[in-house]
Amino acid sequence: MDSMLLHNDLKNLQSKTLISKINTVFGFIIIFLSFSTIELPSQEKGFKSLYPSIRNDELFEINQIVFEGNRNFTDEELMGLLSEQTSKRNKIHEFVEFYYFNFKKIKNINKYLPPGTMATFRKTLERWSYELRFYDQTKVESDIEQIKSFYNQKGFHEVKISFSFLPDENSKKNVLKFIVNEGKQYKLNNIIYLGLDSVASDVGGKLKGAKKLRKGNFFLEDEIVNEIRVIREILLNNGYYNCNFETPVVTLDTINKLDSLTIIFDIGNRYKISSIVFEDSLMGQKLVTNTMKSRQMSIFPGDWYSKKAIEESRQNLQTLGTFEFVSIDTAQNSENDDSTLAIKVQTRYRKQNEWGAGLYLNRTTYDYFTNLGAEGSYLNRNIGGIAQSLSTFIRGEFQDISRFFKKDLKPETEFQIGANYAQPLLWKIKNSKVGLAGQGLFSISKIFTDLQLNTASFQIRFPTKLPAWTYFNGMSFDLLLEWQIPINFDNALKTALSKSKSEADTQKTLDNFRIYQALNSFYDKNSGFNPTSFIFSFSIFGDSRDDLFNPTNGYFTNLSIDSWLGFGIAKYIRPQFSHNFFTSLNKSTVFAVKSRLGYIYWKDDKDSYIPADRQFYTGGANSLRGWESRHLRYTTMSIVNDTINGYNNFINDFIGSQMIIEGSFEIRWRIGRPRWASETVADIFNLFVMTGFVDWGNTFHWLAFSNKKYYSSMKAIDYLTGLAISAGLGIGFQTPVGPLRVDFSMPFYDPTPIEGLNKFVPNRTSSLKYSQIHLGLGYAF
Repeated sequence: MDSMLLHNDLKNLQSKTLISKINTVFGFIIIFLSFSTIELPSQEKGFKSLYPSIRNDELFEINQIVFEGNRNFTDEELMGLLSEQTSKRNKIHEFVEFYYFNFKKIKNINKYLPPGTMATFRKTLERWSYELRFYDQTKVESDIEQIKSFYNQKGFHEVKISFSFLPDENSKKNVLKFIVNEGKQYKLNNIIYLGLDSVASDVGGKLKGAKKLRKGNFFLEDEIVNEIRVIREILLNNGYYNCNFETPVVTLDTINKLDSLTIIFDIGNRYKISSIVFEDSLMGQKLVTNTMKSRQMSIFPGDWYSKKAIEESRQNLQTLGTFEFVSIDTAQNSENDDSTLAIKVQTRYRKQNEWGAGLYLNRTTYDYFTNLGAEGSYLNRNIGGIAQSLSTFIRGEFQDISRFFKKDLKPETEFQIGANYAQPLLWKIKNSKVGLAGQGLFSISKIFTDLQLNTASFQIRFPTKLPAWTYFNGMSFDLLLEWQIPINFDNALKTALSKSKSEADTQKTLDNFRIYQALNSFYDKNSGFNPTSFIFSFSIFGDSRDDLFNPTNGYFTNLSIDSWLGFGIAKYIRPQFSHNFFTSLNKSTVFAVKSRLGYIYWKDDKDSYIPADRQFYTGGANSLRGWESRHLRYTTMSIVNDTINGYNNFINDFIGSQMIIEGSFEIRWRIGRPRWASETVADIFNLFVMTGFVDWGNTFHWLAFSNKKYYSSMKAIDYLTGLAISAGLGIGFQTPVGPLRVDFSMPFYDPTPIEGLNKFVPNRTSSLKYSQIHLGLGYAF
């Protein structure tokens, strides 16, 4: 076996190799003999015939970069490693450059051009000079080292790379070619961990499960680094406070193409927590009791030291909302104490009492409307000394402000006054934490012409935090008492009936109003103290998103059910499922997927009702964007013709459906910081995002009609062929709660049978008139 000790500063082991990458975290030694060589281009063969740059005839632009011999990795993967890139002029750059250098050939050209033209062209070219890439042999040699480092990480320890920089006579371009001789990929022979024999038996089992590397596996740096990190994390989370390891060593058998890996750990003593001390910087605010703070801790006196539990404790305290800053430090109790640690928790309080007034944008949860309003509010973040928050508010708002862009639609208006209460921790059941939240609300909203709906509600929620390692990491139990009173119902119905032109129209009108008729009749027969709704809700969800408002990776899955509890006339059961998934395609691009399914079982469709905010709607800024908000549903031709009698906005906006199937695919691209821009301009550009999306779905079993013949004959295939499809583009400007965006969408397939109209919307006459523009806050999902 050949061997040689290589240090981190040797040229053929750069920062991205296993040696120095782990050395950044751990340190690494490799025993290896083979060195790669760099073949430099011939000055006589290459440079004399290269095409000089039009901007400087002493320099040579790189017009194309190619790779040869890279069997195991794509050109795109290797291109991403290079500092050298090709010249890429934008179209305006090409235009200005062409005319500038052609004008320069004309004698006294300034006489024939407007004053300052050539100077403007020159300054423009200088501003875009960053798009040019000139050959630099030092950079090329550095790029070769980067490629070699990449190959070395993947087990190709004997890779050899050369390059050439020559003209291509056919394309008239200068081509930089990297020639790769990959060699054979090494496999792991032995993986030896030293220093772990003394770990406690309860920890040893966890370490055994963490050792995934096996003899015969290919040498892959990422897998090796990950396993070492996992082992170290296990030790740090099980009492080994001073755990560390020496520089790992890789020994290479260059004959059999095998690697032997040796990692030596120094685990030190195992520590328990002796005490926890809280230090508060009140900043003039009310103290949160030590008992409450202790209940937020995931580690206690007598527990083994755990880095993970300490971080969880810090996050729990931070999420109480009463602290501006939380830090947790550990220290040995004394130099002679090598078995216990003391924890010190330091908190700095934030302002607890706040009054506010102003305009706001928000998004409602059941219909995803983007709303604009004005609000006055008061907030106390620690009303009782255990981080309970109490807020009161009064607000008026326009709902679904996208309707400002619609010719025949107006935003709905609503007035609200209410109070919210939240207690972060009510009970602790093993690893689960149960909180308490409550809301009292009174609202006035306009439904249709003279019809007004006054609503008073009281809701209690028990949000429960489940262990973070489970797929479903949260759930909630809710109870809702609601009183809804229709005001001026008789006059509104009379107005609608006056527009009926036939007995059929009259029946349709009565059908449309039947939900609110049941509500009106309930109050005619009962006192105002009887609730119209007594609903129990349960939801369980999993949330692994890396950011609540701008997720780039992770998922959000929700299963929920709402059910009538025997009081009131809101007699229904509504199960729902939704799943959103996010993944980064690169640093600036995210791919997102949404799916949603829900159904309402209506127990008594004659003498009961389903509240408007519990029905299903599609269409709008956060649904199928090719349609107006709430204006998409699967129906039949007869329904479409029979309901256009002067109040179709009412039945579209306030009568939903019993079933929803909905989904979206979306690409989100952050524009980034252009290199040509100043720092201020680049900061602004970096806040812009572009989206491309495809939405699909529909609602079924429209509640506007009591006659079930409209959907009782539906077949399973109808739920597939009844799905509408739209697609579009959007642009947004990032805010702390997601982008403020404008989306342009075009319906592609409309399953609604309308006489004389093709279901494929692009095939319709003047198809652009069916397009929609929506304003939204935050991403659509």
